[in-house]
Amino acid sequence: MAEMCEREEILQTLGKIRLVGGESLVSVPPVFSKDSRNLFCACGRHIHVYSTETGSLQHTLKGHTSQVVGISADTTNELQVISCSGDGQVIMWDFMDGAILKKYEIDAPVFRLYTHPAHEHSIFPVIKDETSMSFTIFLVSPCDQ
Repeated sequence: MAEMCEREEILQTLGKIRLVGGESLVSVPPVFSKDSRNLFCACGRHIHVYSTETGSLQHTLKGHTSQVVGISADTTNELQVISCSGDGQVIMWDFMDGAILKKYEIDAPVFRLYTHPAHEHSIFPVIKDETSMSFTIFLVSPCDQ
């Protein structure tokens, strides 16, 4: 009950700003869609898609079997987002309907995921080696692109 009162007090203080959800910004930073109309937030094994205009939850992307550790907007298609989970899954989504377009299995725990406009149709998952405290960056380029 005390938590609810505290939350209501915060919302009253913020005025028109609304708390709509989220996860630790340090562990999995939220990502905007290419057109900035949507915000993607990791939430355990799922990705919540929020409207930046209304703040409402538009979709929940479900398909990972482990915690989501990275999200990146597709650099070539504004209706797609790419995510990765700690168990090595990399998923390309059509976030408007929640469909999984492609799924890749990397035989190692993925730490983060990056894309870059200069490298269209390429995904860069990052693998963290806990024993040596080093990172390995892979290049995933779909053959059919």
